[in-house]
Amino acid sequence: MNRLKKLTAIMIVCIVVFTGIISFAEVDEKQVTIASFNALHLGWNNNKDIKSMAEVIKDFDIVGLEEVMNKEGVEQLVKSLNDMNAEKNWSYHISDLKVGRGTYKEYYAYVFTDEVKLLSAVGFYPDKQDIFEREPYGATFKVNEFDFTLVLFHGIYGKSKSQRVNEVSNLDLVYTYFQELDTMENDILIAGDFNLPADNLAFDLEYIDGIKNAIDSDIKTTIGTKGLASAYDNIFYSKYTDEVKGSGVVNFTRNNHSIVRKTISDHIPVYILADSTVDDDGSNKTMESTSITSTRKGNIVMGSKNNFSEEVVITNNSSEIVNISEWQIVSEKGNQTYYFPQETTLSPGASVVVLSGKRGEETEEKGKLIWTSKYIWNNNGDPGALYDTTGKLIDRIAN
Repeated sequence: MNRLKKLTAIMIVCIVVFTGIISFAEVDEKQVTIASFNALHLGWNNNKDIKSMAEVIKDFDIVGLEEVMNKEGVEQLVKSLNDMNAEKNWSYHISDLKVGRGTYKEYYAYVFTDEVKLLSAVGFYPDKQDIFEREPYGATFKVNEFDFTLVLFHGIYGKSKSQRVNEVSNLDLVYTYFQELDTMENDILIAGDFNLPADNLAFDLEYIDGIKNAIDSDIKTTIGTKGLASAYDNIFYSKYTDEVKGSGVVNFTRNNHSIVRKTISDHIPVYILADSTVDDDGSNKTMESTSITSTRKGNIVMGSKNNFSEEVVITNNSSEIVNISEWQIVSEKGNQTYYFPQETTLSPGASVVVLSGKRGEETEEKGKLIWTSKYIWNNNGDPGALYDTTGKLIDRIAN
């Protein structure tokens, strides 16, 4: 056995670092372990030690994988998992498409034991504004009584930190999209490699549903040549997801950082523990904020939308003047868009009404703007959304 193989074998025994109150050794049959792991080009011919990778994740119930390059790599990983323990039967699900803007593209995938039931492959977030380098992907699972939608995300990485900031600042769109696909499914988990630590101010998910990060920002999750480097991996979930009982990371490096980052991954897994015997979907809990706002944009809201009278009211609830020039109102059925004219501002407490249809034949006056004389809003239901100039969703009314 050469030195590389010896060092790889040594690292198989895992060290567990905890951010929650529950030890990994204390997990019982009532709890489900849900993990996220950047698999570092899984499927490429890159001398990856698949058996050691399987050893790292074998004690989880379900693992969301980022940086998956092909189905064959996932199949090899599942085979190794099944070879390790005859009592567990592992399966997988992989996204139907690769995502990425250039020639480099990745799949998302999930590997899970037979106690985890795949209910539906929800699919990709419809990124009409082209905000994300790799559109997030979701699938819904159930373990005993607990069902949840696990959304995977791999953020852009590069020299421009502003691009990374822009992506994570728009994750509220992702959460709301998957939440509103099924209003009775309250448990949406967003997991992955965000390429930013969760204490970055761009993460404003806390303003929706009391969302919080499972892994503290002082816990490093990427592997450098001499140690753990950055706190980029995390799992976000609502404070109303009462099933979550703990969280942590699995540091498998055994101080062999320069070796394992090449043979296994340059990330370590992050996970949450959840009680699978209960499910609070459909209870009295509701989204903490039905109007999605951004404190950085002055708390501009779609105060109301009347499909029959063809008017939308935009209100500034902040104490500052806000410039909404070139912001957009979008009618999601038909994808019709209104752009606010240049030099449109809202004073504190002020509102502006945007008119269409028959109301659109009126003369513009203070506090009113004309969209078109055509009818825009479907009376049977037509979600309306307000976006700023960067494509960030500021507010949305579902019907």
